Amino acid sequence: MIAKGIKTLKNIGKMPAVVIPLSEYEDMRENLDMFYSETLVKDIERSRKEIKKAETISLGEIKKELKLK
Repeated sequence: MIAKGIKTLKNIGKMPAVVIPLSEYEDMRENLDMFYSETLVKDIERSRKEIKKAETISLGEIKKELKLK
């Protein structure tokens, strides 16, 4: 889905450009910063290994352990 307010500028023979609202740009930067976080990447890799080994617990088990409804 393309966000509201995004415009593509094209000139024949020149590099195209995209103009986006500042809030969209800031969201994109935040997401990129997360994706390049070494800690986050390591956490995701560890989680994928745990899932493959079935070393996970259900939401019900978490709620029970935390004494939530």
